[in-house]
Amino acid sequence: MVGWNLLLEYLIGAAAISRAWTAYVDSLTNSAISRGLMTGIATWKTPGISKYPDFLSLTMCLLASGFLAAGVRISSWISNITTFLNLVVIIFLIVVGLGYARPQNWQPFLPFGLQGMLSGSATAFFAFVGFDVIVSSAEEVKEPGKSIPRSIMSSIFVCLISYGGLSMAVTLMVPYYTLEEDAALAQALHKRGAIWAKYVISVGAVAGLTASLLGCMFPVPRLLFSMASDGLIFSPFMQINSITKTPIFGCVFSGILSGWLALYFDLSTLVEIMSIGTLQAYTMVATCVLLLRYQINPIGLVITANGLEPLLSESIVSENENVRFFPTKRTAMLANISIFVIVLVSFCLCGLCVNYSEYLWHLHFWFVVMFFFLIAAFTVAMTIIFLQPQNRFDLPFSVPMVPLLPVMSIFINITLMMQLRLITWIRFSVWITIGLLIYLFYGVQHSKENTEEE
Repeated sequence: MVGWNLLLEYLIGAAAISRAWTAYVDSLTNSAISRGLMTGIATWKTPGISKYPDFLSLTMCLLASGFLAAGVRISSWISNITTFLNLVVIIFLIVVGLGYARPQNWQPFLPFGLQGMLSGSATAFFAFVGFDVIVSSAEEVKEPGKSIPRSIMSSIFVCLISYGGLSMAVTLMVPYYTLEEDAALAQALHKRGAIWAKYVISVGAVAGLTASLLGCMFPVPRLLFSMASDGLIFSPFMQINSITKTPIFGCVFSGILSGWLALYFDLSTLVEIMSIGTLQAYTMVATCVLLLRYQINPIGLVITANGLEPLLSESIVSENENVRFFPTKRTAMLANISIFVIVLVSFCLCGLCVNYSEYLWHLHFWFVVMFFFLIAAFTVAMTIIFLQPQNRFDLPFSVPMVPLLPVMSIFINITLMMQLRLITWIRFSVWITIGLLIYLFYGVQHSKENTEEE
């Protein structure tokens, strides 16, 4: 399910980025592209659906998949150039934007309060999605145990500084409620009279979004290849082109599906679906960290299901054979039960606080009782898991502050998921259902792990 949700993240991310790419190109033509598509082809007024069929976004997704199918070297070269241009434009916008700053635009600082900030964070989480792409290249890194964690933390830090600076500059330039959904950066400069800067920003945004689009689509064929190699999805995704050495079928599939999503859905809908899928995947990853840390055996450290040599596991695990495992079957079972309770209570507690907070504030008896019951259950489960011994590996890197850090991650992710709309949950459920059906009717019979056990 983690792999299936990551597919959703990358595909919808590519669709959303291509929609944003089209918006900035459209701003360079003074909306000539959108007007032409609406008048010449169709205009839609269905909520969640685009105002018009965005054939330019479809074309961009297909072109990106074509570059990826041509080989890693070509797509990497294009990505490096566009990423450099993107960084230059980000610095330029922050400097120019602060020159047009009006501090009164930050009054009030939190116009929608804490609830509004959390709700916005659930959608804005989209900005930090993609650092897990680094992991997909782990087998090509000399010391993944050290390089991968450092790269992930560095990328998150750069994103934090970049997006924080951009948000500060844009919201100081113009009031937040005047910002448009499409091409907000360019429109903010246009409203302040900096027409020349608008075109510089639009060109830079197009370059940056091109790099982001390639980065979003890069891991999709590889993820499909990995899942197909394990027998979880259909075998054609395993086919590697003899010339380009890339999974052609996966590249074509990713281009068509992401292009179809970009053709019909608007940007806000794509962002919300991507956010909930990513948050759910990260919640499962944090849960797996807890489960593995309290197991007896080193589950999942040897990668042999796809028939390849376990190069990754050998590069991650230290050669020191003197590894001690403290957990027993009893402690592992207690830890598993406690982890299940923590996840379940987190869903209930977050749902209660997000959707029924007014009942708590007014001290309605049954809601207060339920709230403190959930807090007590959460506390007991945390106490039990704190008392259980953890296994110890001689690893170059392991998640620190276990179980506190993974539990915080689970709770925060679930809190953000609860901020999203019901229709987003319904659309996400459809995707999960499709994945479960594929697994039940194909993956169970063809899974390499099941075959080896038999």
